Amino acid sequence: MPRSALNWMLGNVAALGKHGRRPIRPIYQTGDAETGGSNDLLDTLIEVLSSGGLALLPAEGLYGLHVCHKPASDMPGAGRPVSSPLIKLRGVKGDSPGRPYIVLVGSRTEAAALTAEWPPTVTKLVSDAWPGPLTLVLPAAGDVAPELTRHGSIAIRCPGSLLLRTLADRLGGQLLSTSANRAGQPPPAKIQDVTLEIQEACDIIVDGGELPGTGSTLARVETDGALTILRPGLWKPSHR
Repeated sequence: MPRSALNWMLGNVAALGKHGRRPIRPIYQTGDAETGGSNDLLDTLIEVLSSGGLALLPAEGLYGLHVCHKPASDMPGAGRPVSSPLIKLRGVKGDSPGRPYIVLVGSRTEAAALTAEWPPTVTKLVSDAWPGPLTLVLPAAGDVAPELTRHGSIAIRCPGSLLLRTLADRLGGQLLSTSANRAGQPPPAKIQDVTLEIQEACDIIVDGGELPGTGSTLARVETDGALTILRPGLWKPSHR
């Protein structure tokens, strides 16, 4: 176990005994949202996420909550009742049980493997837009877990953040992402804007400084190759 992870665990055990409640996790610093962080930080994040933990991390232009989604048989304690990271994420957000989240990938190859169709228009689009703040809604491949889809589609992004791309590459499951706010509340651009309740629910927190305050653009690729903007964001169609 990395020394940073051991210190983090011991510090929280001590704080829990002193205050009688779950403490807010120590806040790691990246210095900048676009950096990949130190090796110790990456190792700690991978350990926490792989174990079913919840991470508060800088995303495209907002702070996001992240979990690693794996089939139940791959999670620690399979065969007995366990708390699914996806269920935990929905609970912290206050979302409905069927709510899917954005799947982050480290490359276009990983994205294509999750989709049933990858036409030339998508190849051209992502060659210009990825890595970056464009989330695409595409038909999901048949072997994608249904809880990651809605109406047969999956939302995928290859993020501009090196930290997130590295995690997506190294985790043995899908890295899910959503803004770090309760449903219906404004998404946070600074760690200080994340509610105490959400911070306390997280197993690790990384501060990447103040972010632009706007999330990724969400767009659907239609069967004729046209792009429909479902949610405006940092990426603009004129970028193509």
